[in-house]
Amino acid sequence: MSVQQFGAAIDRISVVSVVDEGRTGRVVIASDHLLRRRVVVKSLRSGSFESESARKRLIDEARVLSNLDHPNVLRIHDFAEKNGHDLITFEFADGTSLPAALENGLDFSDKLRIATAVASVLATAHRKGIVHGALSPRSVLIAEDGAIKVIDFLSTSTQLDGPRAGLQWQSPEQIRGERVTRASDMYAFGLLLRELFGNGDRDVRGLISSFLSEAATDRPTAAVALERLERLAQRRVRRIRNAAIAGAALFFLFAGAKYTVDLRRERGEALRAQREAEYRRKQANELVTLIIDDVYPKLEAIGRLDVMHAASSKAAGYYAMLGADTLSPLEAAANSEAITFIGKVQISRGDYDNGLRTLKQGIDLAEAAARRDSNNDELRVIAASAHASLAVALGKAGRYSEAIAEARIHARMIAGLARLNPRKFLREEGEVANHIGAFYDRLEDSARALPELERALSILQRVMSFEKTDKPLVLEVGIQYNKVGQVLLKSGRLNDAQARLDEGRVFIEAYLLNNQSDNGVYMLLAGIYESLASVAIAKGDLDAASRHVAHEYSITENLIRFEPGNVDWSRRMASALRAQAAVLRMRGEFDRALRSNARGIEILEAILARSKEMLLTRELADSEIEQARSWLAAGRPRAAAASADHAVEILEPIKDKIVAQRARANALLVQGRARAALGDAAGAAAAWGEALRVLLPLDAISQDPRITEAHASALMFLGRIEEAQPLLRELTAAGYRNPEFKFSANAEELTGNGKTKGA
Repeated sequence: MSVQQFGAAIDRISVVSVVDEGRTGRVVIASDHLLRRRVVVKSLRSGSFESESARKRLIDEARVLSNLDHPNVLRIHDFAEKNGHDLITFEFADGTSLPAALENGLDFSDKLRIATAVASVLATAHRKGIVHGALSPRSVLIAEDGAIKVIDFLSTSTQLDGPRAGLQWQSPEQIRGERVTRASDMYAFGLLLRELFGNGDRDVRGLISSFLSEAATDRPTAAVALERLERLAQRRVRRIRNAAIAGAALFFLFAGAKYTVDLRRERGEALRAQREAEYRRKQANELVTLIIDDVYPKLEAIGRLDVMHAASSKAAGYYAMLGADTLSPLEAAANSEAITFIGKVQISRGDYDNGLRTLKQGIDLAEAAARRDSNNDELRVIAASAHASLAVALGKAGRYSEAIAEARIHARMIAGLARLNPRKFLREEGEVANHIGAFYDRLEDSARALPELERALSILQRVMSFEKTDKPLVLEVGIQYNKVGQVLLKSGRLNDAQARLDEGRVFIEAYLLNNQSDNGVYMLLAGIYESLASVAIAKGDLDAASRHVAHEYSITENLIRFEPGNVDWSRRMASALRAQAAVLRMRGEFDRALRSNARGIEILEAILARSKEMLLTRELADSEIEQARSWLAAGRPRAAAASADHAVEILEPIKDKIVAQRARANALLVQGRARAALGDAAGAAAAWGEALRVLLPLDAISQDPRITEAHASALMFLGRIEEAQPLLRELTAAGYRNPEFKFSANAEELTGNGKTKGA
């Protein structure tokens, strides 16, 4: 089969390059045009297997791996038999092999993370009856985003005719020619651990020895290996934490004693005491900073910041006792950065009072350092960053006006630095403008949000002209396109919103053509598709909305398959399911809409059980509102009333926050409709009246046509037709054509008797 025939044999696949070719078949890298992703396709001649049982083993493994959904295993997308070939299509992964990573240098925590990932893969595969059979350091790939992939299973091996692993990585029974078993994998795992850690580390020495037992029955299982490695990780974290706290305690004991010596003693002794105290303090600082700089990001990545919480509180107390006047400017700046990390930990745990207090403490220390060495730009940068962290934290706490004020301080400081070195600080100027615009957007002040967000986008586009276009920069630019598009929608500029979002979509898709493993960028693309769907609905183009939602769902589904436990991707899936349900409902597919949105509600409830973030609460309310609308459309007013009542209840704790006002008004509107359908006219009027009280001040400050629609709906439901007419004309002039809003296109549909058609 030629390369051209090979590509044509699989629908929607075209060959990019050949990886390996031999007597048994061919392995190629290919492009899947439908899903816009790079894949690997392995083609084996059906008659090339040594026996039918060998072929069956390969197919069985492919079938099991395709359903494995393990984040550290290459996913098998498809299996087919065509033209006398078995074709396996699997995930393309690019990155650094473990041997290369070891040459570049890995710290203990990274080695432990890799070992744990491999053990997890083996435990899952062995439980499913799969033996790897060729495990070696070259079977471990570290992707550019840090993800660990165990490769070279039989079905996903890119080697065809030669051995997949050298003799040095084989177990004694493999060398003797005996059958490969799970225990063989564990011997290879022991060799891999020895390659990772060597023989010097006492924590893993005994573990390695147990896997290298000559007798296969004496080797621990993969499940036992995983448990021991996880225990080891926890022990290392506790050891670092205890060392840091002990170091801080030692500092107070020794430094305190030395600083209070009788200064009437000879000068030499006092100076020696001071030097020793400074050494102790430096030691304590380094130990505490080690927790914050090294352990914090790793624990954050696996959702275990609870491990840090107690240690961060102790560290905050330690730093609070250090006066700026006892520290050099550089020490004060370093401690400010450490305090800022501590504040972030507290904020991430929902401890806003302590977190904000800690972040302000970091600002005080950074500014004191900058004042004492006013010519040191690095100290000014640290002080500016401390203000930025406080602004972001205030935003998370829902205190947007204070967040804007803090961001303005950050902006002034960066502007001063940018005058000296415009190129160096240009990117941060864009970040500040983005924060300010986002905070105004949360306050429903689109008029002030839009110029800031447009400025941020313009700055980032300039940055791209002289900086390497890396993933973080692509994410920043893509996020900015999405935010600008959303605010243009809120400003009633529907065509401009669509144009801006399409620009962002094209920009992201162009990047992904050559960077198909950047999952974070895919999540951003899913968000842009959701925004495009919202614009399409506002313009009355249900077909376009349906296409956009389908793209959003497909992307998000692939992300979830890659890493089922990722909270951000799960949250995006809930949003995709809600958008999908809205389109299905508008198309009259009520049962599918209800099932889709119910899945999203389950996801959000599970996330909320661990996090009480305000915007997450609003998202759950939005999903309950959508469910109520679908129940109503399906002719189930009692179920609709229950969902609407639940939405109102969910929003009760945050009902005074401006970010919850639109959701609360929508919940009350659908609650009123459900009560009216149940014959409760008084209850319906009360709900609509309360919705109107929420909407009047909100519509006064917002340009969002969806808020204007809700305002007009409340008036019409209450029979106040003349008051609604100016709002209807406003919507018509803006080109607002939501198919569910019967009066968005033609105000003359109002009748003269105080009733509305279809209301």
